[in-house]
Amino acid sequence: MRGASRVVRPDSLLVISTITACCLFIALFAQTVNGIAGDDRNKLVGNWSGESTCVGNRLACHDEQVVYRIALTPNQPDKVTITMEKIVDGKPDTMAVLDFTYNSNKGTLINEFTRRPTHGLWEFTVNTNVIEGTLSILPEKSSGRRVHVTKDK
Repeated sequence: MRGASRVVRPDSLLVISTITACCLFIALFAQTVNGIAGDDRNKLVGNWSGESTCVGNRLACHDEQVVYRIALTPNQPDKVTITMEKIVDGKPDTMAVLDFTYNSNKGTLINEFTRRPTHGLWEFTVNTNVIEGTLSILPEKSSGRRVHVTKDK
């Protein structure tokens, strides 16, 4: 029968609508689980450049130009990995690779570490394209460094 119109039954429309809604839900859920959608950490990913200056009375401390390379930490939705580099003779020199806890509500990055004899606490605040913060030496919590970096374009 040419030219005849086919009648779509209401129950068929319900089935088609339900299948479409389920497919959309599954696609959005998969993106969220894989960290593609709704992950505030994505805005941190990239290179951040600036300076790390000495605070307090630490003879071995030197002011430095730095690059912090931030990446998502796999399978840990509240963490990012920061590769901390200082610039020496125009070239990056890796000082540390640390996992920071990111609190998107407060806009903070926190890492407590022990490296050789130093026990320290990095505390950063993220404000759009600027990260600022300090290194405190533990247990006395004396100031060690002040950091100011901006996101590279």
